[in-house]
Amino acid sequence: ILPEATSGFGYFINYNKEWKDSPIYLILTNNSKTTAVDFELKLPAGEWIEICDGDEIDINGLKGYDTQKGGEDITLQIDPLTAVIYRSK
Repeated sequence: ILPEATSGFGYFINYNKEWKDSPIYLILTNNSKTTAVDFELKLPAGEWIEICDGDEIDINGLKGYDTQKGGEDITLQIDPLTAVIYRSK
């Protein structure tokens, strides 16, 4: 997943559900020191939870973050020098 900003990079793990009993993961990174990056994408259908915000990680989902709905076009903004991870439910 490549946003307009060249400092961003993202990818899915298990996107095609090769491992049927495992969730899909989305990793988004921003290596800019000063500028946030917007990722415009469509998450696969279902609910998605943020499990890493660049500071902490919780495989069951970070408290205080909204669930993202898959199947719709969304924009996720990633802060400078940050990587985030989302997991399908």
